[in-house]
Amino acid sequence: MKITKPLALAVATLAAGSSLLLSSGAASAAGADADATTQYVNDVAQIQDYDFGGQVAAGTWVADIESTTKEDAFTFGPDGLSTDGTTGAYLLTGTRASVPVASLAELIAEADFVSTGTAKFGFVIQTDGPDLRFSTATGTTGLEADATYGLGTSDGGAMTADQIEEDYAGTDATVSAYGFLLSYPERTPATVSSITVDGVTTRFTPTPTFTVAPGTVPAAALRTTGVAVSATGFLPGETVSTGYGTGRTGNALDTTFVADADGAVTGTLVVPADAAGGDYTLTLVGTTSALRLQAVLVVTADPAAPAPAAPAAGAAPSAVAPVATPVRAAASFTG
Repeated sequence: MKITKPLALAVATLAAGSSLLLSSGAASAAGADADATTQYVNDVAQIQDYDFGGQVAAGTWVADIESTTKEDAFTFGPDGLSTDGTTGAYLLTGTRASVPVASLAELIAEADFVSTGTAKFGFVIQTDGPDLRFSTATGTTGLEADATYGLGTSDGGAMTADQIEEDYAGTDATVSAYGFLLSYPERTPATVSSITVDGVTTRFTPTPTFTVAPGTVPAAALRTTGVAVSATGFLPGETVSTGYGTGRTGNALDTTFVADADGAVTGTLVVPADAAGGDYTLTLVGTTSALRLQAVLVVTADPAAPAPAAPAAGAAPSAVAPVATPVRAAASFTG
C-alpha cells in the first residue's frame, strides 16, 4: 500500500555544531552539542513532501502521510516526533552516498535509534523504482535480533538483511534512504527521538541548551561550592551523567541528574580542580538518548602561599644568647 496524502512543501535544516559559545563577561558559559554531525529536526516546517519514486537528499527529511496534513499528523515534544495512531506516515532521509546493497547488513548493524510504539525502521533500495523495506520487529533503542524486513507496508515476504543482499546480488541496486514507518498498520501511537545511520545522527527533540554559572571561577571555589549547571534537550526521565576534562583528558564525576518532564536538568557540579587552574570542559551525557553536551569553564589558579616576612630595613639585630663553653681544666674547690 502506498501512503498518498502529500505535505505542503517546506524545509529548513538546522545543524548543531561542536563549537562552544562563550558569553560575554564571566557570568556564565554556554555549551553546545558535542557531536558536529548531529542535525535537529523539530518543527514540521523542516519536513518536505515525499516525491514517491524520487531520490531523497541527504540531510533532508521527507514524509508521505496517509490521510491528513503534516501539521495534524506530527507533534513535537521533549521526547521527539510523535503520531497519535490515527494515521500512518513514511518518514525518510537520504544517505550521504549511495550504499551498495551488498553492504546493507553492515549498515543496519551500525544503525542505532530511540523510538517507542509502532515506529518501524526501514530503508529504500533504489533500482528502477523505490523498493521500501521496513522492519517487522523493532525495540525501544534499536532493532530486535530477529528483525526482518517486509516490502513497503506489507509484512508478507519479510527477509533478513542477509537474504536481501543475496536477492540483489549481481545488480547495481543501492540503499539510497532510511527512516521510519509510523503507526501503520497497527494504528497505535509512535514516537521517534533520534536515529544514527552511517555516522550521521538526527534528533527530533528540542535543540539543546547548556549553561554554566559563573563562567569563571576560582579553583578553590570549584572544589568546594562548585558551579550551577542547567541544560535542556534530554529525554524526559532519563539519567544524565556528568564529567569534566582538561586538555585531552576526561574524568567522570559521581554526580548524576534526572531530566524532568520537559527534558531539563538543573543542579550543582563540584569538580576536583587543580590548584593551577586552567580551562575545564564540563560534560553532560544522557544515558538513553546518548546526547552529549559540553561547555568550557575558565578556572583561575589558587593564590600562592605567602613567603616568610623579611626584617624591616635598619632594624637592630636580635640579641643572641651566649653559648656556654666547656672548661677543659680540672676544677678546684676551696672550703
